[in-house]
Amino acid sequence: METTEARGKIDSPPPATSREMSSSRPRIAFISSLGGIPWGGSEELWAATALELHRRGGPVLAASQALPQRPPRLQALAEAGVPLCAFEPSREAAVAQVFQALEALQPQLVVVSQGHYLVGFEWMELLRQRGWRYAPLVHVANDWRLAEPQMERVARVFDGAVASFFVSEANHRQAERMLARPIPRAEQVRNPYLVPWDGELPWPASASPRLACVARLQHPVKGHDVLLEALADPALRALAEPLGVEVSLFGEGAHHAYVEQLLGHYQLPWVRLRGQVSDISGIWRQHQLLVLPSRYEGLPLAIVEAMLSGRPVLCTDVGGNTEIVEDGVSGFVAAAANGRQLALTLRRALQERERWPAMGRAAAERARLRMPRDPAAGFADRLTELATGS
Repeated sequence: METTEARGKIDSPPPATSREMSSSRPRIAFISSLGGIPWGGSEELWAATALELHRRGGPVLAASQALPQRPPRLQALAEAGVPLCAFEPSREAAVAQVFQALEALQPQLVVVSQGHYLVGFEWMELLRQRGWRYAPLVHVANDWRLAEPQMERVARVFDGAVASFFVSEANHRQAERMLARPIPRAEQVRNPYLVPWDGELPWPASASPRLACVARLQHPVKGHDVLLEALADPALRALAEPLGVEVSLFGEGAHHAYVEQLLGHYQLPWVRLRGQVSDISGIWRQHQLLVLPSRYEGLPLAIVEAMLSGRPVLCTDVGGNTEIVEDGVSGFVAAAANGRQLALTLRRALQERERWPAMGRAAAERARLRMPRDPAAGFADRLTELATGS
């Protein structure tokens, strides 16, 4: 159950005792830099890892934006007894709240979760100035840059980190290119997923192609406008409509109304908005192909979950997508996130639809090779090593 969360509330941990200070159990804090939306895929790894460390008996703190209602993952942390610091949007208030909680815990390591490599670097500046050991967890890097003085500040906080974690090698390389310098002590991690690791599903019985786009409705990132432009392509429509193609858009977000307007503009009655769905496996029991037209990404959970479920993926060549999707083997890769390239790739996919079941089996095998069974447990192990020096 979601519960109302008091703004600015700090469930500070009790002050660390001398026994805890000398214990081999690590004291680790997590700071989320997410803002603007209540939750996202960037939050899954730190939240699951915090819960894993707490279950192992280690003192943990989780600091994130104050919200009217706690998202389910935060509520699970609270119910497990993990101290939460719900900080105010005001920078001054947030800093005071978070550092009060850190002083109580005396963490050996602070993990700063970054939905984007430029978001949250101020937290790391403050941690560095105050002598706390920290590690960024980066989910996305793209071509965005700040003014040069700020970019130098970003580079310095990466230089001072005990480790820098990236969810894909592509994001690591992109961040280094934008900073124009190597990032020391960089490591790769994987996000937890919401389907079984070995949960490959039977192929759907539907004779007509059923495609799903599973992504929050935030078109500048996820590219729903690109997808709808591609589906309106005359050559693609001439192929898709006689086949009875159905496209389902799963997810919610700030641009719901715009996506609805585009559906009307392009006159696509065979494309439906399905809303937010918690049962990801349920999506893949009914659909045969994931379509993800993103403009930029880290390594999307939607791709991992579709592949583990035994479904091929059609995606754009951004972020870490091609680190897991092999064009022509486990899916189809569009060369760019634009309507023309996506339409060409969709036409190719529909022309090769007889291969989809075999590609789905290859996708499941590929995903199991690339994804650990328990990403949060592995990350907890690594953070323990960094925190304790073991």
